[in-house]
Amino acid sequence: MNAPVDVGLAVPLRTAPTAGSGRLGGHAVVVGGSMTGLLAARVVSEHFSAVTVLDRDELPTGPVPRKAVPQGRHIHFLQEAGRARLEELFPGFTDEVLAAGGVGFDPGRSLVWHLGGGYVRRTSSPYRMLWATRPLFEWCVRRRVSSIGTVSVRSGCTVRELVASPSGDRVVGVEVTDGAGGGTTRLDADLVVDARGRGSAVASWLEQAGYGPVPRDEVRVGIGYSSRFYARESIDWDRAAIGIQHAAPDGRQGMVVPVEGDRWMVTLTGRLGNLPPSDDAGFLEFARTFAASDIHDAIRGLEPVSPIVTHRFPAGVRHRYERLPRFPERLIVMGDAIASYNPTYGQGISSAAMQATDLRRALGETGLEQLATRFFRRAARSIDIPWTVAVGGDFRFPATEGRKPIGTALTNRYLARLERGLHHDEEIVRAFGRVINLERPSSSLLHPRIVRRVLRAAA
Repeated sequence: MNAPVDVGLAVPLRTAPTAGSGRLGGHAVVVGGSMTGLLAARVVSEHFSAVTVLDRDELPTGPVPRKAVPQGRHIHFLQEAGRARLEELFPGFTDEVLAAGGVGFDPGRSLVWHLGGGYVRRTSSPYRMLWATRPLFEWCVRRRVSSIGTVSVRSGCTVRELVASPSGDRVVGVEVTDGAGGGTTRLDADLVVDARGRGSAVASWLEQAGYGPVPRDEVRVGIGYSSRFYARESIDWDRAAIGIQHAAPDGRQGMVVPVEGDRWMVTLTGRLGNLPPSDDAGFLEFARTFAASDIHDAIRGLEPVSPIVTHRFPAGVRHRYERLPRFPERLIVMGDAIASYNPTYGQGISSAAMQATDLRRALGETGLEQLATRFFRRAARSIDIPWTVAVGGDFRFPATEGRKPIGTALTNRYLARLERGLHHDEEIVRAFGRVINLERPSSSLLHPRIVRRVLRAAA
């Protein structure tokens, strides 16, 4: 029941991208070999003669969960903004995921979504949402990155320290320990990208180096989720996936989605003392208590093909590197090391892809000159979109702790009305879909045309 699913042997590998003609340096180092690090390596390979990716894990050769990515055992998907950017970086990526067993469909037609006390109206959308396990998404990207001749991926490596120039105004490499008990060596670099996720020590390093504390926002949510796989015989495309979200202040929700290996993945979520159980009977009973019976009805007769796994997420954190008055040259921070979101919104991979595009554009503008400043400004705008969605949703629950955005109470009242409008107004559904797919900021829902429809829907 716990054996990895073989999905890759018959999947053809697309040709690696051609190395970039404009060279900005000889060697770039990317710290972290997860999704963000791999995307960063793909981008910087266009501008550097050699790229080394370092990861502390022994990276698997197939799409199997990794110890350092515990959230990888729970539901992941790609919003349109993320899918489009991955397709831009890796042409044919969508087809590769589908060939490996991933599933794609129009969520407007195939997702049963119970939200705000009713079902969201079905309407065709221009989006093709991709559903697969996190290990499959990462494996497809790692294969593509590993096929780039100038990129080497080294596993079992722990980066102990960033190495600065004598003046301290530039990062010139990293200190690395290979394997258990291995010696520490210095690896010089013309650019270092830190993609170590929430465990990144860059903020502490900067403070110790005299750059001052990094401003940060923290929103404590106390999320817990439990997931398991069930056998899947077929897909009813009218009900290809199911999502149920309780109205605040109840934080229970769940999803059933199709993934590779002819399986359903089911994730149940709770908040702050109302967490989903990890035993068979408790798992099913938790689903039974939802605002609608769809998930309970869908899984109660299915065959489980995995144990139940759990994960806890205490808080969303955003480091505001763009607000530092100065920052060392030749250092970039990306992914969860900048911002980690409440995972129930499924934004992590898409946000990483958006940041990779930001880095690509920053490198293509004026090269390495003030790269960090230009990248962080771009990334801040990209991060604003998913961060606002996540934090706005989080503060609908009274137990959420942190600095509330101005106007939170008014915004939450408006969102409650908007959700009621989603039950029958197609234009509201389309506007909301653009926000959920990270193509538009939450502020787009305040367009006068949408506001009028929301107010009429709630009347």
